Amino acid sequence: MQFNSSSPQFHKEMISTPNLPLAITLHFNSYFSVAYAFLVGRLIVLKLFHFRFNDWLQEAILAPVYVIWLAVECIRIYLGQNGNLCDRVESLAAFLLLSIFPQFLVVLYLAFFQDFVFPCDSAIGSLMLTIISMEVFFGCQALRRLIQRQTKLFHSTYQQEGETQWRWSETLTQYD
Repeated sequence: MQFNSSSPQFHKEMISTPNLPLAITLHFNSYFSVAYAFLVGRLIVLKLFHFRFNDWLQEAILAPVYVIWLAVECIRIYLGQNGNLCDRVESLAAFLLLSIFPQFLVVLYLAFFQDFVFPCDSAIGSLMLTIISMEVFFGCQALRRLIQRQTKLFHSTYQQEGETQWRWSETLTQYD
């Protein structure tokens, strides 16, 4: 399909169209992450100071895993919002990669695979895993649609430049 740069169809293709389910999920996650960080951080401090771990490795990696989750979560939510609202393929792809690794695995560990797992850990961890899964699902849909739109726009621009170049070479051959 060819687009003329002055046609309304061309300008319709240029308009940014964020994925609403992804935007809603990211918005909810930005608030829930604050509560999750506070609750899980408090539980980790409680576990480290009041419980005796069976394995020293579990005790050694608990705090660094939490810090990794905290740092990556801020970056991940920013990249998701930026990629979705500004139609940036690279930001949305980075958001999806950070959602799958390390976030999903870190939350899975914090929710189910520690030495001491409280019912609160499992409950809020399950909710966070559900939110991350929804973000990955909606993010894949948004990324697929965005790539299709960008590809269509590239092909239409390439066709217009090809026609302009063909007309220019035709004009030059007439004067030879």
